[in-house]
Amino acid sequence: MSDLPLPHDQKTVMVVDDAPANLMLLTHALARDYRVVTARSGEEALALVEAGDLPDAVLLDVVMPGLDGYEVCRRFKALPATAEVPVIFLSARGDSQDEILGFEAGAVDYIVKPSPAVVVRARVRNQLALRHAQEQLASANRALQGEVVTLESGLQAFAAMGDALGKTGAQHTRRIQRYVELLATAVAAVGQHGHSAWADEAVRKKLVGSAALYDLGKLGLPEDLLLKPGVLTPEERARMQTHAEMGAQALQGVLDEAVSHLGTHMTADSGMRGPLAFLTLARDMALSHHEHWDGQGYPLGLSGEQIPASARLVGFADVYDALLSRRPHKAPWGRERVREHLLAQRGRQFDPVVVDAFVGVEAEMYQVWERQTDAVDRV
Repeated sequence: MSDLPLPHDQKTVMVVDDAPANLMLLTHALARDYRVVTARSGEEALALVEAGDLPDAVLLDVVMPGLDGYEVCRRFKALPATAEVPVIFLSARGDSQDEILGFEAGAVDYIVKPSPAVVVRARVRNQLALRHAQEQLASANRALQGEVVTLESGLQAFAAMGDALGKTGAQHTRRIQRYVELLATAVAAVGQHGHSAWADEAVRKKLVGSAALYDLGKLGLPEDLLLKPGVLTPEERARMQTHAEMGAQALQGVLDEAVSHLGTHMTADSGMRGPLAFLTLARDMALSHHEHWDGQGYPLGLSGEQIPASARLVGFADVYDALLSRRPHKAPWGRERVREHLLAQRGRQFDPVVVDAFVGVEAEMYQVWERQTDAVDRV
């Protein structure tokens, strides 16, 4: 995580805890990367903010004299200056109901004490990475002035952040884009199930570019969850699944602001061919790449052609790459095993048209995987 492209010396982390020992330990854990501000009560933390000492992230205890952490979080979120600041609860109370209360109060993460310093640093870093990306997207958006291509270039740059974090391999995003390009070209010739738009080279180029952002929401998840070996618990799986909505919400926010700046009317056609096609495609892929053709996916349980055609393509590409590659919870599968599994999911998990197209381009997709996969992900 030390190579994350963030300006650490410009970031302030506020630690709020009534125990001096905890303040000392957390300060020691974070001080090498961040300016650390401490407060021994919620009242003191709020006073610091009101005095102008604004943090970029907050580590907040739950049980404290006076205001408890939940109330402090709610008050933070009610202040314009800190409404978007990520709040991470760090508490000895680890009951699932406590976590629910924390998220309802506006927190983005909940860490149970005691937790190793490396975990705390990683969770803070992840949340700052996501906020940094959102701030840069908004900044690029404000600078649009009709030049949407500038926004597209900026957005694609953020797609590399997931790779930089080491969560999916150094070349994962580039492979996904190439798979999507091959599949889109193949299904365009058939034109069924809403895939005819990919026959337009300009639209297909937008699709491939925006595919880089399909997993943006994972930047908001803790590293130990993303890299956990073995099977996730039901609670962990539910948390993991929130990445689809988090990514879509971030992209929808950029889209809303772009529409405001450009005065663009988002008609059905403009979703594919208008000036903001890149954003609409990226949002749809982020939200729906885990939906299944038979309706058994998430987050909305869409089925068939209710699922955006772009998401059906990138969802297939994502599974193909994940099965071939090493992941924290699984060894890589062999080529033939992957092929058999994907064919068996025709009309179940995957759009039949996409699976049929895969048969025709499987050799090219496998060549992409062989050429653009690091040795560590192969064995």
